[in-house]
This record gives sequence, structure tokens and C-alpha cells, in this order.
Amino acid sequence: MSASSVSRGVKRLDEVLTAWRTRGLSEAYPYLIVDARYGLVRQGGRVSSQGTLLIAAVGVSGRGDIIGVYQANTESEASWTEMFRDLARRGLSGVRLVVWDDHEGLVAAIRRWFQGAEWQRCQKHFLDNVLALVGRKDRR
Repeated sequence: MSASSVSRGVKRLDEVLTAWRTRGLSEAYPYLIVDARYGLVRQGGRVSSQGTLLIAAVGVSGRGDIIGVYQANTESEASWTEMFRDLARRGLSGVRLVVWDDHEGLVAAIRRWFQGAEWQRCQKHFLDNVLALVGRKDRR
């Protein structure tokens, strides 16, 4: 592929991703699953750890959807607040339950943006934390 073909493809991909990331959320989403994944990212010639904050949701129709993907340095209250603020601007409504992985900043952001919503610790993360305290031979 030529450099100009790659540039055109990347430009088109950027347009599609921007449209997806800024789309309106017209359906109510009563259930959110929020998590982060960390990986190494090259920025400005340097490699650093960067978090990708993800929000999956289940709408009133029962259909699951990824409604948000954001980059952040940490899972702080400020990071999650910024993400929830963006989702609210896009029309997120009807949140009743948030499943999360036990970060204090996330709890504060949930309380602020989804008043009255309940939250539950992700059972997979809970099990991972418990198993980390058990010797390998005793894990079964």
C-alpha cells in the first residue's frame, strides 16, 4: 500500500470512530458495566502506561452495547466523572445499576452522576482478589 492510501484509510477510520464516539444515546440504559484495561502507549516518542476506560450497557430492549471508550492515565474520580459527563451530554439516562471493580474514585463518580443508582462489585474481579490470597495448590 502506498503512503497516501494508508493516510486516506486512517482519515476515514478517524471520521467513523469520531461519529461512533459522539453518537447520541436515545435508549435508556438501566445497567452499566464499567472497567479499565491498561496497556503501553507510544505518545510523543515516549512509551507509557495508559488506561482505556470502557462502559458497556444493557438497554431497556435487553440489547448490550459498548457506549463509551476513553483514554485516561488513572481510574480516578476525575477520569470517571469526565467520562460520565460526556455520556450524560450524549443522552445517557435511566441508570439503575452499575457493575464495577472496586475503585474509590469510581464510587464517588457514580454517586454524583447516577443519584439513586445502586452498584455492585464485579464478581470476576472479586474472585480474582480472593484467589490472589490463596496458595496455588489450594485454589481449586
